[in-house]
Amino acid sequence: MAPLSRFELYGPEMLEADPEVLALFEKINWKLFFWGFSGHNEEVTRRFALYFDGNVAQIGDLQLVIDEEFIAKATKLPRIGERWFRGSQIDKKKFKQFLLPLSKEDAHLKFSFPVKYLRNQWRAPFEVISRYISCDGQYSNVQLYHLRILMALQGLKLNLPYFLLHSFHKMAIMVQRTIGDQECSLFHHGLIKMLVQYQLVIVGKTWDEFLK
Repeated sequence: MAPLSRFELYGPEMLEADPEVLALFEKINWKLFFWGFSGHNEEVTRRFALYFDGNVAQIGDLQLVIDEEFIAKATKLPRIGERWFRGSQIDKKKFKQFLLPLSKEDAHLKFSFPVKYLRNQWRAPFEVISRYISCDGQYSNVQLYHLRILMALQGLKLNLPYFLLHSFHKMAIMVQRTIGDQECSLFHHGLIKMLVQYQLVIVGKTWDEFLK
């Protein structure tokens, strides 16, 4: 089986190693989400992406109705805050607090910023976001959606189940349109395992039984 094109951690080890960053996410009730990560299975991710029609994901004989409520229950994330996704408007005055002043050469940048411009105190939270939430494989640049998620740590509440639902939609469209190698379009491996395991409990199966 080919290696993952987008590096994802097995479990919550990044937060376990940094109590200060963990405290930031615990304050907004996202800790249990990270503690739900327990590995992944690439083939399960692939089948989820291939057979997710925007409402239902069919993986073998297991059917998952994927909506905001299901994601919230499976991940233990609160359904509170702004229902926001990539491409939506963002208050530029509020996200500038995370960035250092841009150089003259980079003054034109508006949507993506080299990570060197991210203030030091936000670099560790940014890494957590990029590894566990956006899973975009782009760790040298800070995107507007990274900044919007960082804003949640500052009190501007974000409905993360809504964000993740639309991220699933985006991934499925990319995978289903891809001819040939789909590895670069697959992500959210650990999160998809979390959703599958939640549904398996409902139907009375274990993860190992499901994989047989």
